[in-house]
Amino acid sequence: MIVQVSFIICLASTGLACPAIAIEKSKLQPGDLVFFAINSPETISHVGFYTGNIQFISATTSKGVTTYSLDNTY
Repeated sequence: MIVQVSFIICLASTGLACPAIAIEKSKLQPGDLVFFAINSPETISHVGFYTGNIQFISATTSKGVTTYSLDNTY
């Protein structure tokens, strides 16, 4: 038996954050999405994937796909 599952994902980081709830950094689990409001505290401007050990994967135009620390200040 083959089961097909489809997902529609909004490519804008703000669209991904709409159904999200805030949790403490210590409760993050690998695979969780982490959202950043870099330019304005009320506007999501970036999203990454939490990988564990206070690290997340991010894709940027300047460095491509890279791992960063959540303790890093921007």
